[in-house]
Amino acid sequence: MGRDAAADSAFRAALPLLPDTLRRWFDRPPRGLDSIPDFWTRSRPLWVTPYNELLLGYRARVAYALLVLRDREAEVLGPETPMGDALLRYGWPTMITQVDRNSGAVAAGISSAFSATMLENCTGNDCGAPSEAGDQGGGRWLFWTYAMNRPSMIFELTPGIKVARYMRDAPAEQYASDLRAKDPLVFQSKIAPKQFRLPAQVVRFRGATADQTVAEIFGLVPAQQMSLPPQDSVTTGLFCFRDTTGFPRMAEQRGAFVPGQALALNYRVPLPEGRYFYSLEALAPAFGGAATTRGALLAPRWNPDSLLLSDLLIAHALRERADGPSLTVQDLTLDASRTLTVLPGATVWAVWEVYGITPGARGTARYDVTLTLEDTASRPLGVRLLARLGLASAAGTPAVSLSWSAERQESPDGRALEYVAVGLPEDAKGSYRLVVTVRDPATGRTASTARVIEVAGQ
Repeated sequence: MGRDAAADSAFRAALPLLPDTLRRWFDRPPRGLDSIPDFWTRSRPLWVTPYNELLLGYRARVAYALLVLRDREAEVLGPETPMGDALLRYGWPTMITQVDRNSGAVAAGISSAFSATMLENCTGNDCGAPSEAGDQGGGRWLFWTYAMNRPSMIFELTPGIKVARYMRDAPAEQYASDLRAKDPLVFQSKIAPKQFRLPAQVVRFRGATADQTVAEIFGLVPAQQMSLPPQDSVTTGLFCFRDTTGFPRMAEQRGAFVPGQALALNYRVPLPEGRYFYSLEALAPAFGGAATTRGALLAPRWNPDSLLLSDLLIAHALRERADGPSLTVQDLTLDASRTLTVLPGATVWAVWEVYGITPGARGTARYDVTLTLEDTASRPLGVRLLARLGLASAAGTPAVSLSWSAERQESPDGRALEYVAVGLPEDAKGSYRLVVTVRDPATGRTASTARVIEVAGQ
């Protein structure tokens, strides 16, 4: 009826009152997915919505199967029948057609709706029995059509059989088996039937302590692709979960913003040591569109006795603080890349922090740096050094690898900031890895970090 929020509340109130034999159908995923821990939580389409649309839609299918597709006489629950299993996995078909097995005549055809009356007639006590019009009891075929360019689900009803089954020894049964293995559960969002990719750059830095990581997330809502008028707002959110049983939520940040042509999202999340799943989302329900990006990240232990680097942050421009030295990334004003896509010949800023450098005689961090640009086949390309921390400009001579020695004042918690501006080749196009390697001359230890960027053609 389109009242999803009310339906979700009704299910939440009613399901605890059901006996276990019935409630398990509403809570357990279909076979093939029931071995995935926390399946409903992990597969939730959107977290910015007040309810899990996937679980709600599935529970509606289960309720219908229990009410309509059951066989009272044979004591078979609706979800246990082949038609019930198809309904739970793939939802309501677009069209249902009945064909008499003897004459081949179309007995009933229904489009754009699911007929409760017809299904009761076809699965009840009289299903498949001879009719007063002279049906000789040959039974019927039922075709469930989901899309005109896809095979239909084909069931048969023969005399004496109370429940429709897949056609035996026919391609229909094999098709159903293959489909179950390939697509155990099909879902189409009604809240946001139009789905888009929300580009983002995720960067990890050491937190205040060795067992804490700060994740910086820079996203961009594709407002134009979502057809959002400049005057309208969009709901956004970042959701982060610990990747363990129970899928506990660790962080949540929501907002509603006026996008204009594009909307920049900035999130900063402190995380304890562990593995995490994150979802960055933007939803415009009035236009039926949602943009998302999902991924996993590891919050490591930043051992103070080890040489470690933060992730590489790619920026289009940066500016140092005016009231003192810039000792950490937080001291910089950044125009961070949100798509990790640049043009050939563009200037790219790479920013990172160094941890665990052995202090020199003057108490500063001294280390050697090598920066290389590689294509996806690890073939190095020439780059030009344009600027770096403590060096306003450089000659810009192309080189396969850029190398220099640095001496930096450390922050109070023992980290060194490094950044460099490089010019990409004019003929570059495709996917490339920007690789930074740092060497501590006092110990000979090395550490590397990398970021993949896309160089788009003009």
